[in-house]
Amino acid sequence: MTSVNYIIQNCNDQSEYRLTFNNTTHLNSGEIWDIECNNINNGCYYINEDTNKVLDEINGDDCTFIEYVDCETCEEANLLISSLMSDPAQSCYRWDRCDAGSGHLYTLITDTPIDDSILYYGVCYEITSLVVNTDPTDLSGIPNNLYYGKCSSCIPTFLDCDLEFGPPTPTTTPSITATPSVTATPGASISVTPSITTTPSITATPSVTATPGASISVTPSITTTPSITVTPSVTTTPSITATPSITATPSITATPGASNSVTPSLTQTPTITATPTITATPTITATPSITVTPSITSTPSITATPTITATPSITATPSITVTPSGTPPAAPINAFSFSGCCPDVGEFTIFTGTSTTFSGVFPIPEIGDIITPITGESPLETNQCFERIEYNPSYTEYYNTTAGYPSLFGTNNSYTDCNTCQASNACVENNVSLSGCCDGLVYNVTNMSNGPALGETGAITLQFGGNQDFIINNCYKRVTYDESYPAGATSAVFTAGEYYDNCDDCIAENECIAPSNTPSVTPTITPTVTPTITPTSSPPSYTSFLLTPCCENNFSGLTVLNHAQVLDSLSVTTGDIVSLDSICYTLGNVAPFTSSNTPSTQNTYLDCDTCLSSQSQTYWCVHTYAACFEENYGAGDLMAAPTRYNDLIAQVDPTGTGDEYLQFTHTVTNTASQNVSFEDCYVYDPTYDETALLKFHSSDGTSCCQPDTPGAKCSGAYVVLRSCDTYTGTTVGGLTNSKLDALVYMTCDFVSGSSLGGGVVQLSDIIQAPELLGGAGGYLGGAQTAIIINDGFDGICFTIVGNTSSMKTYQNTTVGTSWLESADSTTACAGTDCNCLNDVTITNTSLSAQSITYLRCGLSGGSLTTENIPAGGSSFLSGTNGCANINSMVFSRTDQNLLTTISFDFSSSSGCS
Repeated sequence: MTSVNYIIQNCNDQSEYRLTFNNTTHLNSGEIWDIECNNINNGCYYINEDTNKVLDEINGDDCTFIEYVDCETCEEANLLISSLMSDPAQSCYRWDRCDAGSGHLYTLITDTPIDDSILYYGVCYEITSLVVNTDPTDLSGIPNNLYYGKCSSCIPTFLDCDLEFGPPTPTTTPSITATPSVTATPGASISVTPSITTTPSITATPSVTATPGASISVTPSITTTPSITVTPSVTTTPSITATPSITATPSITATPGASNSVTPSLTQTPTITATPTITATPTITATPSITVTPSITSTPSITATPTITATPSITATPSITVTPSGTPPAAPINAFSFSGCCPDVGEFTIFTGTSTTFSGVFPIPEIGDIITPITGESPLETNQCFERIEYNPSYTEYYNTTAGYPSLFGTNNSYTDCNTCQASNACVENNVSLSGCCDGLVYNVTNMSNGPALGETGAITLQFGGNQDFIINNCYKRVTYDESYPAGATSAVFTAGEYYDNCDDCIAENECIAPSNTPSVTPTITPTVTPTITPTSSPPSYTSFLLTPCCENNFSGLTVLNHAQVLDSLSVTTGDIVSLDSICYTLGNVAPFTSSNTPSTQNTYLDCDTCLSSQSQTYWCVHTYAACFEENYGAGDLMAAPTRYNDLIAQVDPTGTGDEYLQFTHTVTNTASQNVSFEDCYVYDPTYDETALLKFHSSDGTSCCQPDTPGAKCSGAYVVLRSCDTYTGTTVGGLTNSKLDALVYMTCDFVSGSSLGGGVVQLSDIIQAPELLGGAGGYLGGAQTAIIINDGFDGICFTIVGNTSSMKTYQNTTVGTSWLESADSTTACAGTDCNCLNDVTITNTSLSAQSITYLRCGLSGGSLTTENIPAGGSSFLSGTNGCANINSMVFSRTDQNLLTTISFDFSSSSGCS
């Protein structure tokens, strides 16, 4: 069995331990991880190479790990988490201004905010981080309608009653004094303290006349860049009279000693120059009554120095226009943007609902990190690789569950790049045609892992299932899919990132390999006898042994031997482990005959598991895995995915190892030929099933089939439900006269009967699910309004389809479990409780009144009835108007995003028409 050892050293007290893993690990020497294990001081540790130092040994397979960039960041994170856990009353959310202005709000984390953005005294704020030991702001007086889901939905009002946030209107103060008969000398310069920065490209007209009554309008705290055009609107009002004795020499006439008091926030650069042709006439007047509101300050004097020159080409226009350099809004604290490593995934943003905690799963990935999420929903699938990128509001946004995505990020599953990630989390595409670069033959494959894009070329590294006509390590070009091509292998595997633009480039790196079953022609050579005999080395000696393969079941394409000649130089005997042409064996007794099999490559190993892990995947053991539904409840036939898979594993017996529980990806195709992929959990089954499909697992599944384990991915499985009623509407032509399918996640509690009060759910059972078709998520794809509202589809009972690879729906994503809230088993598809219902209670838990619209039974085309539900109250639908199309009622809640505030109680309901 492979063992991986590291020395870990505590960042704080320098204590050391030897950390041992029985299997592979993502830890590497030189990294910093927060480690929690039994028998050590939990905290931050350096990862160092193993030495012969005597230390306490810790089983790393029983520990949890969180990676950090350095010890300081790790310790700070632990301090923050400790503070939040020990004294939440002193821990706050920090709210920053949406416009990136100054000022913050703080609210206690114990006071759960209604939403992530707020309009507070005319200014929009959003939650950005967690802080400790901060005095909170009282937001109790802010009404619910001033909370918003994100900054872009909040519109600032800048209330006039709160000057802290309103734009100031500066007026000049009376402090400029003009002395008649002051003569400016040539070359004088005016020195001004900076506040609005303007550029040297401002020009003034040689004959500007000051207009009485003009004022300066300035927007506070905006700094202009050297390319901003500023048009002066500063005009002086007549109150200082210049006498005819003012002589304008070829320069600018300045009044010495004039002062100007302004509040600080706008700056001017002292580079405005005028050239010597401006002539001051005795009719220009200025007034000493300029006032400025307390937000602009300049130096208290204007000094003339002999450096200003005037040119007749300076022109001044009568207004100042300032273009601010905008700062992009910060990402909301619960928004995370990703780019998919697999083709056609693109960029998107996911939101963690209104929660700013992440179920204790830290740290969240940094920008540039490559991850696979531990818990995800489409498009953030658990079996795919993603890079976290900078937030951009233009990306597609997803809110697929009520609480958002509460635990998205793994603790030990980051990668250096997409290609490394895809080596163990393959990008799988279905129905692909591949053309051989060496032989020109084209075959179709059902599943292609990490394959080239259309028109690109790569070398196939592995094939299994179907007609295995591909040649391993030969180059194949991906061509347009055509179902008329002959079927090749079920699956073909390429190396992620190793692609070529054309066949020639690929062949130059990989050559062309002839098929292994093509006989080679050996020419007959006539020997020439020479009189000199050259001595040669002695041939190797062998002993023939009987063989027992390490694997009870091997890959079908391999030739497994019962006996062989083993090199004496290996010094092996009965019971030793050897690999012969990469297949692992235990040596039996010495054979009573000389074996005819002489493998060309031979090595010896400590045990079978070590031998297997040293070979390529083709030579590993084939093991059968059964779905958790099957293992726990005998209900694997409910699942859309197959009940069992076979997989290649480098373990003789996976029991008790990291390979005991595995997750496999299954894909179903909808009516629009879109593929929807999802992941279910399986457990090692010692009973081999040779009929099961051979498939690579997508990821390991710790605590896989244990529904009582908090956060276990395998607390359920994906199931396709099919409506009892046939959709007869015509609005969605692709589904007309079809029963409607829905891909749902069914929990173990529901299957076991604990949610139903009965026995285990059977494939033949009928499920009543009033909150399914109209519920949140991607049910029916974008056709909910057309099918439910326009065509009045009211069916709420479903059969279970079982194992399938297709579904009749436009649903194009996986969804959560909200449909289970009111789901139950029922007697038959034709039951009275399978369509419209009466006596339904609608409850509103919000602090404001809400309304729900619905179709009365038998109506369609949008003829909706409205039911108002008071704040904190409920309504009871009964009588003629209360006979409701439940799908339309539930869809109204979905459409208004009221899933957390509006609930339905069907416990007293009965069928109606």
